Amino acid sequence: MKTTNFASKFIKMIQRIQSLYLLAGLILSIAILFSGAFVVYQDADFVILGALGVKEGELLLDNVLMMPLAILAAVNIGVEAFAISQFKNRSLQTNLAKLSMLLAVVMIGWLGFQYYNLMLLDVNVNPIMGVFHSPMILFANILAIRAIKKDEALVKSVDRLR
Repeated sequence: MKTTNFASKFIKMIQRIQSLYLLAGLILSIAILFSGAFVVYQDADFVILGALGVKEGELLLDNVLMMPLAILAAVNIGVEAFAISQFKNRSLQTNLAKLSMLLAVVMIGWLGFQYYNLMLLDVNVNPIMGVFHSPMILFANILAIRAIKKDEALVKSVDRLR
């Protein structure tokens, strides 16, 4: 009986478009942990930096700290997952989406700070796909908040008709 209960709750949750936007934010937050953010190269040596540190390469770098990005992404994963589960409480879901947006802005700031630090090391730096996940999380949460507000307006209009 529990599987039927879980399945019915899951189907109700996914029927709302804001849940899909929040799910996209969750997937992008997970992707931050496993994708690279920067390719740093100097002469023939290179390194690919990700949220969990060096992903590939042999170039030694000083003053590069990517662990706060991993911590922010992990916290954002928890916030997004909890926001998805709060599909009945729209005000809490909106606040959690706003918190996720704040975390995404902090991630963008941290990536910019690390890019600046890498440029000071006099090496060539190219951003790769992991850098663009945070702005996409921000965009997905903006869309989720808009959908939550539309859902709230719809519920209020139905209540007025009663």
